[in-house]
This record gives sequence, C-alpha cells and structure tokens, in this order.
Amino acid sequence: MALLTPQEVAAWVPQATEREGLLLDAVSMAVGLADEFCGRHLELTDYDVVMDVAPGLVSLLMPEYPLVVDDDHALTITDDPDGAATVLDASWYVAVAGAGMIKRVDGGTWPAGYRSLRVQYSAGYTSLTLPAGLRRTLLQLVAWVLESAGNVGAQSESHDGYSVTYEQTTNGLPQSIANALRPYKAGTLA
Repeated sequence: MALLTPQEVAAWVPQATEREGLLLDAVSMAVGLADEFCGRHLELTDYDVVMDVAPGLVSLLMPEYPLVVDDDHALTITDDPDGAATVLDASWYVAVAGAGMIKRVDGGTWPAGYRSLRVQYSAGYTSLTLPAGLRRTLLQLVAWVLESAGNVGAQSESHDGYSVTYEQTTNGLPQSIANALRPYKAGTLA
C-alpha cells in the first residue's frame, strides 16, 4: 500500500494540477528520496534478519521501525538459526513498536553469539498509520519533485520580469524538507 495516494496528492499539492499522469511517478520519487535521506524504508516491509547478539542483552534494536505486529504481520524469533533452529515462545518478549525494539519480559537475556538469532518481522508505515508530520513532509516533497522537474542545479530563474529563487538543498533535498525528515533517519528513535 502506497504511503500517499494520487487523490491525496491531487487534493493537497497545487503543482499536481493538470499533471495527473505524473503523480504516481512523483510519489514514487518522493518516497525514494525520503527513504534515501532517512537511510531506511518508510513504507511497511517484511524483513528477515540474522543477528549477532552480545552477552547480557535484554533488548534487541531492529534496524527498521516502527515494528508492526498484528494478525497479518507476525514477529518470529528463532534461536540458533544455523543449527537446531528453535522458535522462541512469544511469551518471552514484547515489541516496543515505535522504538523498533524487542525486549525480553521473562527476566532473561537473549541467546548470545555470532548469528545467534533470526528475527522475522514487519516494520514501516502505511497510508493509514503515517504520522501527520511525515505525511505533510512527503506531500511537500512531491510538490518539490513536480515543481523542480527539469531545473536540476538551478538556484534561481527569471522570465518576463518574474523571478524565483529556490531553497538551498541538503543532500539533494530542500533544507526545510531535510529538517522535517531528520527525526525519521535511521538510528533516530521517533
């Protein structure tokens, strides 16, 4: 499921007027730029990760978040995935969704060692769970993608007495959009 729908973009982004044929591509580009800037996937995705675990750990920090655990998205942890491969009882742990963390609740620690755990999980947002601030930022990014089409590298333009100066960019994004995406960067708990 896409983070933004073409109907939503058409309603909120004035640059989308008379450019309906480009909306899906513009949304795809905007989400791709946001993913690249944040260093992670924002859209709900399934993951299968084998982890090295240090001795004494009671919490696992997953590389993608927020975790999604529901009837359609299971969280499965397997001990010794390269050997006996024992699925751990789900009553041993709890997911802290927004932090992307899985904590032991039985007072124990996670099995330690090289490639000691396999974690199969889902993480990310859907159009229904996307935080309002991130939704607004993605809409602004779609508007920028549409507005700046063909103006790569241009800092200002003028035509027939009308001039426009473009916002400074950071890592290829307008500074204001980069600032709004910063809390969603990998390694940042938001």
